[in-house]
Amino acid sequence: MQFSISNVCGNTVATKTNDKLNDYKARQNGVIVVKKGMTLSSLAKKFNMSVDDFKKFANLKSSELKIGQQIKVPTAKIENGKGINFLAKQHGMTIEQFCQLNGIPKNYSPKKDEVFYIYPKKTGSNKRVTNSKKTASAQKQTNTKTNKASNTITTKTTVKKPTPEQIADSLEKFANDNIGGIGNKEFNEIFSQINKENVIPVMKAFEKKYNKSLINMISDEWWSSKDARKDVMTKVYDMVAVAKGSNDKNNRNAFINELNKQFNSFGTVSTEKLDKMINDLANKKPNVTSKTKVTPNTKITLSNGKTYTLEALQKDAISSAKRSKEYKNADARAISRPLPNYNPETGKIEARTEMQLPTSQTGSLKGKVVILNPGHGGYQQGCGYNDIKRNKKVGDGAGYFDSGTVYSVKNADGTTRPIEEWKVAQSYVNIIATKLRAQGATVVIVQGAIQNGGMSEQKFLENMLAGKKGSPELRKLMTNTDKSNMMFLSVHVDGAPGTPESKKCSVKYTKPEDKLLSYNIAKHVKSGISVLAPTSEKQELYVNNATKGIRSSLIEVGNIANPTILNTLLSSSDQDKYANCVVNAIIETFNTKKR
Repeated sequence: MQFSISNVCGNTVATKTNDKLNDYKARQNGVIVVKKGMTLSSLAKKFNMSVDDFKKFANLKSSELKIGQQIKVPTAKIENGKGINFLAKQHGMTIEQFCQLNGIPKNYSPKKDEVFYIYPKKTGSNKRVTNSKKTASAQKQTNTKTNKASNTITTKTTVKKPTPEQIADSLEKFANDNIGGIGNKEFNEIFSQINKENVIPVMKAFEKKYNKSLINMISDEWWSSKDARKDVMTKVYDMVAVAKGSNDKNNRNAFINELNKQFNSFGTVSTEKLDKMINDLANKKPNVTSKTKVTPNTKITLSNGKTYTLEALQKDAISSAKRSKEYKNADARAISRPLPNYNPETGKIEARTEMQLPTSQTGSLKGKVVILNPGHGGYQQGCGYNDIKRNKKVGDGAGYFDSGTVYSVKNADGTTRPIEEWKVAQSYVNIIATKLRAQGATVVIVQGAIQNGGMSEQKFLENMLAGKKGSPELRKLMTNTDKSNMMFLSVHVDGAPGTPESKKCSVKYTKPEDKLLSYNIAKHVKSGISVLAPTSEKQELYVNNATKGIRSSLIEVGNIANPTILNTLLSSSDQDKYANCVVNAIIETFNTKKR
């Protein structure tokens, strides 16, 4: 179920409640007494819900109301000394959802022992029961723990990869403990543990333990948005297809059509046909490929003449980060690096590419291809930590991971965490990609270091656009798509601790044909989320020059060292607003003919 928060503007909530169903006195009782003229439809409207959603909210079995009937709605009392943000988070709600439901502004100061409406937490037979197996979170042996049996203290900093069973447990526990969580940061962190290597074992483990399919669990999260659930279910299908070496577009289109049919129909989503499609695919024998399989033990010789495994480069990148002053005192768990993307064809570490097919067969962007580049986030060929310090391209290091700009902040508990450009940029790009795919676009993600043996020296973007890089499917897409139907966007955040008063919000263009896209993005962001309103600036940039014939821009969302906009930059709801602005700008630009 998705609650609309379109009426929320800043600290003001434009919600009319003629019979004051959500005022202080009504909330204190948590009971609605049905009066003459009240209907289920009118009550649902007061709470900004559909009739079906209100019935679930108030646990009503019947659609008929009787005068004098008492309807109990879920409430919670705020703890002394706590604010509404605390209560919202405690019950898996965003502050916007909480304020909308209770008819209060975001700056509302609660009274002592005040009661508020909340979304009910889910219960039932599917709620996870703790057993002797360790959960995925328990595998993260990063905190100091006391062993009661031996009365000793052990400290371990190695993060073990969770098993399929542990991932299944984590997903089910998340579903039981959260409402409206599909697509949020916590869910994405768990879901990101699933890949083409383990997706089928995770599906089997989930169904075996919980007697339902993984996509059935996702579809049942009706408090989450429809688009978020459809996107995650499609990603599961796509990962299974990659695992089985299948690129059958007809089968995928059939899956998408059934998905849209179910979500657009009235009533509960049925995943019976969807389960059959995905299970039939999972049970297919994989296509045999002659390509060299890349594993963590794959060896690569860098330009310093030394040979390393990819896993060694990954570990070196983590330890290098810990030695950097930007990460001083940061929680070690906050520092993570992916495995280097090694191309056995060229014998080099290259940018990482991923093709994401549309989740809708209709929409304003049907037939369009949008290439998204989350800034930084790749390895630099033959560069080590000390080489970067000396501004050298080649040296004695074991490789360098380009995290972009880094800014450290203190958490409420006093610990320090780094905010890394590559992770923030990825967050924005993931949301933009989801929205573009829902509009019918095919999205191509390309990420990697630019300098020092990175994309610019390898002419990676030029070769990718010529159909010479990426998977066979991506190469075919690049070859067969007219450049007028393509667009390129690079997303970054700036970090300028020396000038924290500067917002550094800009959209940069290089080629003449880039100017319109840059202007449209600036216009839509200014209208939709004015605190991050960017300037449109001309600048010579590799990514824009490399995409000749394609309209392109580079966004600097803002300065993470600016305390007045930091929360906005990192807020999932504000990132969603920003993504809407970017998508609307892309649609407008595509609809405008080149001059």
